[in-house]
Amino acid sequence: MLCVFSRPRSLGDEPLSPTGVKRRLAEHASLTPEEEEYVSGILDALFTFVPRRQHAYVTEHYFGGGSNGIAWLESMTHGLASEGDVSVFFKGTLENNPADCEDADYILQQYHREKRAGAFQEGPPMDGLAQLRGPWAFIVYDRGNGRIVAARDPAGAEPLFWGSTRLSEGVLFASDRGAEEAAAEGNGRSVWA
Repeated sequence: MLCVFSRPRSLGDEPLSPTGVKRRLAEHASLTPEEEEYVSGILDALFTFVPRRQHAYVTEHYFGGGSNGIAWLESMTHGLASEGDVSVFFKGTLENNPADCEDADYILQQYHREKRAGAFQEGPPMDGLAQLRGPWAFIVYDRGNGRIVAARDPAGAEPLFWGSTRLSEGVLFASDRGAEEAAAEGNGRSVWA
């Protein structure tokens, strides 16, 4: 998995009310040609990393409102769920998913529940992570609130690397060090952890 999130260049830095943010995001919901080229350049790095025989299984998804996108190899343990301005990419398997739904949908439901409860103003986001069992990693992108929540299982069975790009004031996520290095080669990076 390889994922990029960048601040939209055309939105500016001035503070906006929540209504103003939503209106401005709606106005800029599609990618500009420059943003699409930038995201495609980073996501194409996944093609250079995976063997040629797996190229047909690479799936890409672009999020509106800036240079935001994700690419991953299709698998039974990968999932993408979206509702409104919130999208979740999930990798792994939850051994104790109490809901009768896909793991990505379960994480999306938990995110909305904690958001409604005001958990993001009072403490660490998504306190319920401690209850999750199994190998997992996920990224929640809340476009309307400009929030990214990324997490992995405490044992690190599903790796999740992150870094910041110098060129776009953005952040990259990768599930493999090789994909991270391929993305960084042509796009610059400052930190990987």
